[in-house]
Amino acid sequence: MKFDDFLTNIGEFGSYQKKMYLLVCIPVLSVGIQVVATIFILAMPDHRCSIPGWTNDTYDVQSEDHQRFINMSIPYVKKHNHWENSECLIYKTDQFTEYDNYSRPVNATMVKCHNWVYDKSIFESTAVTQMDLVCDKQFASTHAQMSVMGGFLTGAFVLGTLSDMYGRRKIICFSYILNIFSGFGTIWAPEFISLAIIRFLQGVACAGIITTAFVIGIELVGPSKRRFTGINFEFFFATGFVLLALLAYLIRNWQYLELALSMPTILYMLVWYYIPESPRWLLSQGRHDEVEVIMKKIAEGNNKVFSPKMLDSLDANDNAITIPLWKIFTSRKLALQSLVVFFNWFVVSMVYYGLSLNSVNLGGNIFVNFLLVGLAEFPAYIICILVLDKIGRKPLYCTSMILSGVACILTLFSMLYLDKSLSGVAIALSTFGKFSVAASFGVIYIISGELFPTVVRNGAVGLSSAFARIGGMVAPYVAEASNVLPNPYDKVVPSLIFGSFAIIAGILALTLPETFNRRLPDNISETSSESGNYMSECEKPFHDVEFNELNPYKPVGKTDESE
Repeated sequence: MKFDDFLTNIGEFGSYQKKMYLLVCIPVLSVGIQVVATIFILAMPDHRCSIPGWTNDTYDVQSEDHQRFINMSIPYVKKHNHWENSECLIYKTDQFTEYDNYSRPVNATMVKCHNWVYDKSIFESTAVTQMDLVCDKQFASTHAQMSVMGGFLTGAFVLGTLSDMYGRRKIICFSYILNIFSGFGTIWAPEFISLAIIRFLQGVACAGIITTAFVIGIELVGPSKRRFTGINFEFFFATGFVLLALLAYLIRNWQYLELALSMPTILYMLVWYYIPESPRWLLSQGRHDEVEVIMKKIAEGNNKVFSPKMLDSLDANDNAITIPLWKIFTSRKLALQSLVVFFNWFVVSMVYYGLSLNSVNLGGNIFVNFLLVGLAEFPAYIICILVLDKIGRKPLYCTSMILSGVACILTLFSMLYLDKSLSGVAIALSTFGKFSVAASFGVIYIISGELFPTVVRNGAVGLSSAFARIGGMVAPYVAEASNVLPNPYDKVVPSLIFGSFAIIAGILALTLPETFNRRLPDNISETSSESGNYMSECEKPFHDVEFNELNPYKPVGKTDESE
């Protein structure tokens, strides 16, 4: 008997399974928070060069004399269609320098400054203001966000592989501990290089938490409940976004904010104490006594009778045979479909994180903006749950991707041609774009799992996830364009890139076959059928597919033999 058949018999999602599922999902809140926390802890407030020799200089003008010294020391530059004090240059003056009627030097040279004052109307302090990560170092926050996503990519591979070798529970414990230390380490980072390394480790920890928790949570439930629990996982991630917006609004000092974000993670060790090992992994290791304990609890939670003798019929190696991943390129049809899927994973992740990061550049209240793009995910996932099995995967995915792209393009025009007093239009369009791309994210891994044949599904979905992580690494650089490019390109480039890529990805996805209510291909030859109806010829229905074949966090090329 296969393990899934056994779960179907004793209960797929009873009270014990629900409790354990909730426990593994709770730490995912921190993943949603920490993956994008750099938006606030490395926020760059308005700033200018400080007045040389003025010890109590502030960004706000203190008096007429203060304004006169500002004019004497800081040149005006045109930025975003208006004049303001330079952020990076000061006048080089001496006793022979002449000044005009506004106390501005005449024909004075300008040099780079090395000290700055910052606007404290929004943030009391950030890592940028404490470490002076401006001017020549203005990409520091972008690099830090990229390092988080780079750590996420590394963690998904390394910790995902180790969880297959040493068990889910040990790796999730390690991830919790690393998350605690990297969170507190961020607070005490003395300079940017240390901060970037710690944020990389934070990304590794986040990947370990979400990867292993996803595996444990889904492996405890029956096959017919996996889609539901898989999408529900996203609600906890989105809740992290919402909590981050609220905490950042309440706590304007970056170190206190990170402290507030990190303190609850200590309690995750208490959560870990109650989390069981994956029974599927225990079975693969021959640890039947431990499997029996968990199975008994599952059966009791479903009011089913469990007998230890039932374990004797379980097959510990019931997974499908796998072949090298490169074999997908031996079929022209599957190769083209694979490229489309990989591109879509890259784009959906880039747009998803890009819209989150760019939300603070749209004008208005940055905390409200970020809160809105976080809240937008909830109706998106609800719609996925309600209509995914009614209208099919492809219509929902393509429509949501194209709508997301259209919303980004419309955001561009609203920022270019509407008055600043109507910035709410751009914010509303961006929020709708995030809603649409979140729905796409909820569907893309299901499409991938159903499209690839069984013999390469595990590695193919893992490789798809790797493209998503790369998209997440690119996103902060695209969003940063709004801060470094001259007007009007600062408004055009981010929205244009996100919008055009989303539309192209949605259109390309139309070339993929609809996989809803079709039987899945077991081997590459079935996907090479020119009839276009190869799925109807297969014998393996969707609900019988092993979870690991649909796991978007699975390491690339990892086979199922160890499970």
